[in-house]
Amino acid sequence: MTDEITRNQPETKSGPGSRAMFVVVLALVLIVGGIYALAQTPAVEEDNNAIVIDGKPVETIILEDIAGKDSDGKAVRYENDEGFVYELVASLPELADGHHFRGFLMQTPNLYVDMGKLEVQSAPVYTLKFVSETDYDDYLRVVVALQPDDVEKPDLRILEGFFEE
Repeated sequence: MTDEITRNQPETKSGPGSRAMFVVVLALVLIVGGIYALAQTPAVEEDNNAIVIDGKPVETIILEDIAGKDSDGKAVRYENDEGFVYELVASLPELADGHHFRGFLMQTPNLYVDMGKLEVQSAPVYTLKFVSETDYDDYLRVVVALQPDDVEKPDLRILEGFFEE
């Protein structure tokens, strides 16, 4: 009976040769995967502390607390295949019910672009990514405002920063 069971099982080879083959295949998969990942990542360069992505400069500014709320943040703007991109990251105070934080690009107090609502990542950190086909290069002021949910224009300004002309 034991001989029958042993005879019906398929032969498997294990040993130094099969382990080496496994290691070679695994290494090839990791190398190909790494090359693919690098091909998908934009080329980021640093030139005299300036950040460049795919040959185009990335402008970075500090967003300063202008409301005494112990807040701070950063904003960047750059151009890529998506269009003109603005990204914000900010440390902001706790929100009261019925309120949210909103980002604005401003040329004057009455001439502004609503970039949208900031999303909480992990309190107190909020982020926003705004992409547009329009170049708002002359909108130098970035504002993060505390907004009641039913107000669309900039309300209580919390953070502010300026891109260079």
